[in-house]
Amino acid sequence: MQTNRVLAVLTRLSRVLEAANDTELARMLGTTSSTISSWKARNSIPYAKCEEIAEDRSINLDWLLTGNGEMLRGVTCQPSPSNLSPKEEALLTMFNELSEDDQREICRLAEDKKRMRDMSKQIEELQAWFEEFKKAH
Repeated sequence: MQTNRVLAVLTRLSRVLEAANDTELARMLGTTSSTISSWKARNSIPYAKCEEIAEDRSINLDWLLTGNGEMLRGVTCQPSPSNLSPKEEALLTMFNELSEDDQREICRLAEDKKRMRDMSKQIEELQAWFEEFKKAH
């Protein structure tokens, strides 16, 4: 990571953790201020630490690392209340009655399910392409 990218990631981490300064950020990350300084000097932040924070806080890892996309994962998971079917309303009511951690887990599972469905579709498309390629050659 370039220095400005490292500083940007640290700024986003501070925002997520609501840390006012590097000392507070270090404490919240379970590390020391000198470690934060070392990350800046090396122009590198441990990916595993970013991944852990993103998972724990339901933060979009792409947003945390690049600033692109929505900050929160699952923000598209909730439909507009104006056009919900009775089934969707019942599901949303149950969802809203759950704890924040349970809501995050449900959104994570839904995202995983969608990702798996998308990957299956891509595999099917690749298999079809490969079959056509074999026939042509």
